[in-house]
Parts: sequence; structure tokens; C-alpha cells
Amino acid sequence: ILMHSSSSSSSFCRRLKVLDITGVQLATDASLVRIVNNLHSLVELSISKTKATDATVSGMSGRLPKLRSLNMIACEEVTTEAVLALIQGAASPATLSIDLTACRSMTPSPEFIEAAAGLAECVFPDTTPKWTEKK
Repeated sequence: ILMHSSSSSSSFCRRLKVLDITGVQLATDASLVRIVNNLHSLVELSISKTKATDATVSGMSGRLPKLRSLNMIACEEVTTEAVLALIQGAASPATLSIDLTACRSMTPSPEFIEAAAGLAECVFPDTTPKWTEKK
């Protein structure tokens, strides 16, 4: 829809507030970044179980000013550094919830833990220590 849209459907898409593409294996970094570049009104985004990588997360940084919920469950190629940059670039981190359950490339550093503490909620991979419990 974003690749070949008329001006009326493009306008509609730009007002989209919730997008769930969980499990869409055809979603590449390039297509996910294109979505982010065109949907600035998103409040909730789920890219769980996609092939998202750090390039996807980097492409989101600072581009979704209204985002309040980001689900990246089982995005196994996303690293701590990319998520940290996303948190630091968030318009309002105190109102943002991020779910990183089963993101196996995550190894939270002290800097990441400090940044994540400022979020509304951050669910970490199951393999991390007790400090990662859900609020």
C-alpha cells in the first residue's frame, strides 16, 4: 500500500495509528524503514517475529514522535546498541513501552539499563537478570 498508493490512500496511511505486522517474514529492513518514514502518526507498532535488524531500529530513531508502544518480540538480530539509540532518540521516553522478549542479541549494558529505566515499561529478553522484570 505504501509502495503504490494514490494520494488519498497515502493520506489515509499517514494517519494510521496502529500497525501490527507480527510474523510478516517478507518485511525487510528497507520495507520497515519505508513504513516508518511514511507513518509518523503511529502510536503502536509491532514488528515482532520479523527479520528486523539494527538497520530497522536505527531507521526508527527520532521518526515516530507519537509512538507509545513498540513490540519487537523475537527480533533476534536487534542489538542493545540499536535499541539504546532508539530510546535516546525518543520524543517522550517516559511514555514509551518496549517489549524485547526473546531478542537473543540483547545484552543490556549499564547505559542501556539506565535509559530503559526512564521508559514507561521495558520487557527484556528472558535470559537477562532479575532487574528486568515487568513493571
